[in-house]
Amino acid sequence: MKLIHHVTTTVVDIRRETSRITVYELADPDGWDLPPFTPGSHIDVFLDDRTARQYSLCGPFSRPDRYRIAVQREDAGRGGSRAIHEGWTLGTIVPVSLPRNTFHMDHGHMGDGAEHRILAAGGIGITPIIAMAEALAGSGASFELHYAARSPEEAAFRDALEGGPFSDRVTFHYSEGQHGKGHGGKRAGRLDLSGLLAAAAPGTHTYICGPKPMIDEARDFAEATGRDDIHLEQFGTHATITPGAETAYTVDLARSGGSVEVAVGQTMLEALRQAGVEIAASCHAGVCTSCKTRYLAGSPLHKDLVMSPADRREFVTPCVSEVMGARIVLDL
Repeated sequence: MKLIHHVTTTVVDIRRETSRITVYELADPDGWDLPPFTPGSHIDVFLDDRTARQYSLCGPFSRPDRYRIAVQREDAGRGGSRAIHEGWTLGTIVPVSLPRNTFHMDHGHMGDGAEHRILAAGGIGITPIIAMAEALAGSGASFELHYAARSPEEAAFRDALEGGPFSDRVTFHYSEGQHGKGHGGKRAGRLDLSGLLAAAAPGTHTYICGPKPMIDEARDFAEATGRDDIHLEQFGTHATITPGAETAYTVDLARSGGSVEVAVGQTMLEALRQAGVEIAASCHAGVCTSCKTRYLAGSPLHKDLVMSPADRREFVTPCVSEVMGARIVLDL
């Protein structure tokens, strides 16, 4: 299936952020404004007709003609980040999707100073979080930002966070144990995420983006406490997912009345498409939720990386998720 892009951009700026992370700014080749986006949004970057990777838009909101993404090179990954690092230069044409947001920030009280927000990031997970911080600071909202990284040298956007207009709201958590003040922002030891969540006042919305252990800790806390004000997005682990059914099962289609058999080693998405059921999908890794589909009966074995516990009670991601049992009923 050929992927269809919607926006053509060109690389207009390249900046090395850390030894592994490079920041790219994209613009319309003719200088037009790009489609707008909201904090937490990401775009699909099309590397060829059949290959796309998802990257959060980390600004700048002050430049409607620019998209900024940060790409961490993963030599053990699927090759997308390596292709970008090695192949993109100034002037490279980059087809991208329209921005979409699966990591929405609650705007209900932004700007009135009444509601406090907690932002927490781990590693490359700072990319959507810094966009949220910029928007909150610009609106005058109350927030704090906690950023966990192995060391200062591996913290992306460190100069901007330490020297920016909201540096007094930023705490860096370095696992190497560097404490005290930098030239902006506070420094602390390893991030105690569960402690941070437990100390938050009831109703405080917390937005967390980072690697799997960080997200697992937050999800376990949310499920154990019944908290619905913890919002999650995961990065950097989709290469560990091995999609494909371990046992065969049947997908019943509630609206069309048909049934589709999913064979061992086949994904639900592959089986549905093979049967002529067209479902949008992009990442094929449980990250973008383009394929998110409502299920009406059955017990999914969720393998996505981003859906909340509430979403998982209603939806499944056919690109990676499986079924516990012999059947599942989809709202298709």
